Amino acid sequence: MSTAGKREVLAVNNLLEVKHLAMMKSWVTSRYMHVFGNGTDGEAQFASGNCAVLTASSNAFPTFKRSAKFEIGIAQLPHHDDVPGSPQNTLADGPAMWVGAGKSAAQYKTAARFVAFLLEPQNQVEMQVNLGSLPLNRAGLLASGSELLRSDLLNVTTAIAQLTNKPATNASRASRLAGESTVRRVLNEELDNLWADRKPAKGALDSAVTRLGGCCAR
Repeated sequence: MSTAGKREVLAVNNLLEVKHLAMMKSWVTSRYMHVFGNGTDGEAQFASGNCAVLTASSNAFPTFKRSAKFEIGIAQLPHHDDVPGSPQNTLADGPAMWVGAGKSAAQYKTAARFVAFLLEPQNQVEMQVNLGSLPLNRAGLLASGSELLRSDLLNVTTAIAQLTNKPATNASRASRLAGESTVRRVLNEELDNLWADRKPAKGALDSAVTRLGGCCAR
């Protein structure tokens, strides 16, 4: 993504993205990589032992620990060494909680108590271990650093290392575009065109940028 004034523009058809997708397409063609679907199909295949390596959210780890019948290792995402400034930070994703205006004082008091409950260090640790959640504040971060939790929170410590690899910049800040259903749908459709040999890497990405050109105004 890139920002121009008050307009946020999808920019996924640069040389790096084209090169990366062309490489992935060559892996699919040679059956070195398998595409199982746009949802969590890949995670189910991994837990069943049908694929050896998977890229997934940190919140998949607790499920793997419960269901997989083998040892699981975790590492940071791979990157292209020839790209200046690499590796950059990955972007956080996940649910958000909003408290709207126009409510009663009693309702705001209840909401504040719930937020305080979520921020309790012990509660944060339980969410990290059982749900794969990331720390919500410094207290949660410090609580997750216990040596006793190291094996249970490999996913969390790896995710934190990726998110804080370098000081945040405009290029590495979070963007609402990545989570929009229209953006995800169009990108998935164009990726399906690539995997099915209907379009080359550059054609699929150019088409995605063209199709989404009108959806990105703030």
